[in-house]
Amino acid sequence: MFYSDNLAPVYIGVDPAFRAGGFAVCVLNMARKTADFLVMDLLEFHDWLRSPAAPARCFVCIENSNLQNQNFDTSGTRAEVARKGRNVGCNQAVSEFAYRSAVRRYGQENVYQVSPREKGAKVVDHRTFAAIMRADGIAPPASLSQDKRDAYQLATICRRKAMQAGRFTTKI
Repeated sequence: MFYSDNLAPVYIGVDPAFRAGGFAVCVLNMARKTADFLVMDLLEFHDWLRSPAAPARCFVCIENSNLQNQNFDTSGTRAEVARKGRNVGCNQAVSEFAYRSAVRRYGQENVYQVSPREKGAKVVDHRTFAAIMRADGIAPPASLSQDKRDAYQLATICRRKAMQAGRFTTKI
């Protein structure tokens, strides 16, 4: 995928994760009314941002679990709680580094971060999610993983934040 500079606005939503196949990116191009989805890891994301395939100019919103300093689920045996804690720590680190990488590429004024709480509830029903995409003027694909749905939600949050900041009226 190659994104031309003259097709702004472009919004990127990033749902980072440390687990294999869990780091999802949505590139929302409102000029074309398209949503493209990528799955990668943190290092691939860092490299992609600096490649010709990434938009030269855009806004980015990353779910940064490092903004919430808590364990999300403390139920289970000691071993299970320890494993969950390690997983949360890994995701917090991946989230923070994804945010820092995007800021280095696009500048702090064009990159937003939201906590999992601020992102809001997951939309788990595919039909409901497809209706949301159609309401945004985007043709939904046949199916999307939860990670990709979350990345799309973050791209739409990115769009809203850029508009609220008045950034959509200025050249980026």
